[in-house]
Amino acid sequence: HHTKIIPHYMRRAFRRRDLGVHAETAAWCSKRGLQLVFLIALAFLVCASERGDRKVQGSDVCHGFTRAVDRCQPLNLSPSSTVTRVPSGTRLKGSLHRTNPQILTASGGGTAGMSLTTNAKPGDDLEIDKEYPGTAVKRLRAVVERTKSLTNEQLSDDWTKVRKLLLWAAGLKDLPDAEPGMGYTGHSFNDWNHVDACTMLGDVSHNENKGEVKGIAIGNQLGPGIKIASIEELGPGGTWSTCMMGCNRDPPQDVAHIQFKSRVAFKLVWCPPDFSTFVLVDDGGGYLNHGTPSGSMPHKMERAYNFKMVEGSKYEKEAIRIGQEAAKTREA
Repeated sequence: HHTKIIPHYMRRAFRRRDLGVHAETAAWCSKRGLQLVFLIALAFLVCASERGDRKVQGSDVCHGFTRAVDRCQPLNLSPSSTVTRVPSGTRLKGSLHRTNPQILTASGGGTAGMSLTTNAKPGDDLEIDKEYPGTAVKRLRAVVERTKSLTNEQLSDDWTKVRKLLLWAAGLKDLPDAEPGMGYTGHSFNDWNHVDACTMLGDVSHNENKGEVKGIAIGNQLGPGIKIASIEELGPGGTWSTCMMGCNRDPPQDVAHIQFKSRVAFKLVWCPPDFSTFVLVDDGGGYLNHGTPSGSMPHKMERAYNFKMVEGSKYEKEAIRIGQEAAKTREA
């Protein structure tokens, strides 16, 4: 009833003021609402990222890309010059220093020490690669033989079947549903990066990246998963599909050669120009096998980037050759 004694023009002013307050309140709520939505989205992305990193458990948790640099030269893989036999159970302690490309000596002390042991059966001789002493030589040779035994027809089947054959050849179990850190291999040979079949000795599989491999997470403990996923019948040590990043340097600066001090039994490289064919090459870049699969393969951009990571290195030669031959076959 008091409004009756308030002039009409003042009542309109009060109404405008109330409307202004409501508008200001609405704007404040809208601003806070957008901030809340942003925070929720950010939290979701962080959780998803953490889950993704755990899912690849071991898939070396790679960050970023590297560019191709420095042309690499093939390594001398002659068994007589790079491999020696030591009795089963031999243990090498201390820092491993490369005094000569073909000679490796062990000395005590040093913070960069590395310990190598073998899980070979008693009575067996353990072959040691002098340049890369973390290599499970017997296992590497078995993987190479399996890889060569596959036919082009087998490697040109549906990609799902082909990838299982690659796991078999590498000495890895097909564990796409394993828990993170417990041998998951769903990523193996299934993207641009995790394409190295690295065969390493037992204790070396527990080595961690201390920053030597660029683009790979510090720590990067892969040992438990390697033990679970590796097929024992191929010989002492284990296998893992390690990151190829850094393989275009001379010598290679990738996970296999730096973190595990090991050669790779084979590397999968997608061949230009259309990246529908892949080639399997050995540690020196030599040809092992190839195939042209069908079905749901890794995205073409990933396949193209896979080749980009070997450009200018010893690993590009066979990829270019096989790619050109495949292109001529399609044209014919």
